[in-house]
Amino acid sequence: MAFDALKISLPNPDLLSFEDILELKLKLKDELALFYLTINSIEVKNKKLFGADIKDNEYQSVFFSEIQKPLSELEIKMKNLKSKTFRKFIEKMQNPKSYVPLIGTVVASMPIHYALLASLGLTTGQSYLEYKEEKRELTNNGLYFLLKLK
Repeated sequence: MAFDALKISLPNPDLLSFEDILELKLKLKDELALFYLTINSIEVKNKKLFGADIKDNEYQSVFFSEIQKPLSELEIKMKNLKSKTFRKFIEKMQNPKSYVPLIGTVVASMPIHYALLASLGLTTGQSYLEYKEEKRELTNNGLYFLLKLK
């Protein structure tokens, strides 16, 4: 099953040299460990995969539901992450509550454009942290290894 999953991301793993495989293993060590655990849990959950009498359509069904479909969903989520974060940032900037309180608490002698820039910086920082949190959640998926191979 793991070999079939690798076929999704690599055109032909047989063409890789031994050095290329070792380099991938070193660069993607954490993702590879998660991938191994994911494949292992799929195999434990579907013990019929080890039987010699499993039909090709049954195997393809398990492979699609456990690897191919979740991988495509993860890829879509990764592609949409930046636009989703940018959209949230714009929504925060449209809300005057995100920058008016800072203006109201700043010393009266501070120019308003400095206070607005400070508010913009805080909103940007908050949006960046949300982006990093969502990306970390997505990269904790065991199939993320396959996306890194592309």
